[in-house]
Amino acid sequence: MKKIVTLFALTVALLLTACSEDDGSGTHRKGVSFAQESANITNDVTPVNVLFYPAAATNGFVTISYTATNVAYGTDFTTNSPAEGGTFTLPFTAGDTLVKFNFNKLINATEGEVKNVVFRINQISVPEIEITGNTSTTLNFNETASSGGSASPRVGGSNQPNQVYFDLSAGQYTTSLRTNWDVGFYGGDNFRVVINGSIGMAVKQLATTNIDAVQTSNALVAIGTFDPANVAYIDNPNGFLNATAVAEVSANDADNKVYLVNMGLSVPTIPAGTGGVSVTGPARGWKKVRVLRDGNGYKLQYADLNATTHTEVAIAKDPAYNFTYFSLQNNATATIEPEKATWDLNFTTFTNIIEGAGSYFYSDFVITNAKGGTRVYQVNTSDVAYDNFTAANLVTDDARLKTDTEQDQRIIGANWRNVIPVQLYSDRYYIIKDPAGHIYKLRFTALLSQQGERGNPSFQYALVQ
Repeated sequence: MKKIVTLFALTVALLLTACSEDDGSGTHRKGVSFAQESANITNDVTPVNVLFYPAAATNGFVTISYTATNVAYGTDFTTNSPAEGGTFTLPFTAGDTLVKFNFNKLINATEGEVKNVVFRINQISVPEIEITGNTSTTLNFNETASSGGSASPRVGGSNQPNQVYFDLSAGQYTTSLRTNWDVGFYGGDNFRVVINGSIGMAVKQLATTNIDAVQTSNALVAIGTFDPANVAYIDNPNGFLNATAVAEVSANDADNKVYLVNMGLSVPTIPAGTGGVSVTGPARGWKKVRVLRDGNGYKLQYADLNATTHTEVAIAKDPAYNFTYFSLQNNATATIEPEKATWDLNFTTFTNIIEGAGSYFYSDFVITNAKGGTRVYQVNTSDVAYDNFTAANLVTDDARLKTDTEQDQRIIGANWRNVIPVQLYSDRYYIIKDPAGHIYKLRFTALLSQQGERGNPSFQYALVQ
């Protein structure tokens, strides 16, 4: 028995070390490139990002040209950097990892039209920086599904401060700081509340319904305590709504208890060493909350633990979104994820479970929009090479791509990379069906920056035809 316990402890220790202390090997990128190979333009103003790997060492500028199909500059589109002559320059300064310009769409395409603008990086004033990766990006006026391309979600480096939501069919992503929200209120038929696992939050139901009663913190209500019982204080990482740490909000107010809330951990600002991560900063403190129904919406009550009065806000459901998010620290709702039909992948830190050891905090995590209808499964290259996978390889009526049953949001999870040593898994890729029914194949192409910094993922994807 002692040997079994020792082996278990060693296994857990290796897993925990794998998530925080890694060596510097891995796949690197370098130079300057566009963040995305293509995108469908749905907004009037769209930022176009140009990325540097590593950060620019000196000041300089990038020369960008464009070619247009069935559109004209000044009539159908403009840029905030004047480009009437077909080119413009984008300045950068030492230390920049990203510069951008705005693309202004002045007219929409009608059905059947092909309208697009292709921007290219022609020259960079610093010869030591190579033009590589996405040397061009295509902006489509029409809303046909993107055929794919390459993308580099801006997770933010070894501190991984950002949650990045990527829409494969549009080729666009949305970024938000992971500390910008604390609780999310489900927009569907059920009355469910989720907590922010990307910062390690945890909650415990109390016996009282009195939000104004003074409470004290509880060290057991935390993640990473090596106690299997702590899984009771987190949302089940599979993402199923019937397994949230906060019970379903009852129509009977007397059933809705107060919760002790561990607000998790702040985002650190000092980068980790080569190949490592530093994603857990100082504790963010404690709150107490109670959630009631308010017609077809929610009523949120919250306060500091020692407070004898509370703040109360109404949270309306919005069926266009999976959740409406609220920040207990900022006392306001927050715009976090896009509408539920317009994203597929979320790059984030994540509270997961290690069987037998309770909850634990992961870096480099990718969850799928299972609640919005995204479905995914893994393919091994030993079965079909990525380049060879076509629609003929799809199983007709594949149960893994159906939306009539729930799917675990962790199919990709941390399964795309290894951390001892730090490297990509090259023996697998993923088939992803988005909420509109488009099917893509996707493989990861980078985990680290050129300098070996974590939190710099990139991937390649293509429409399955």
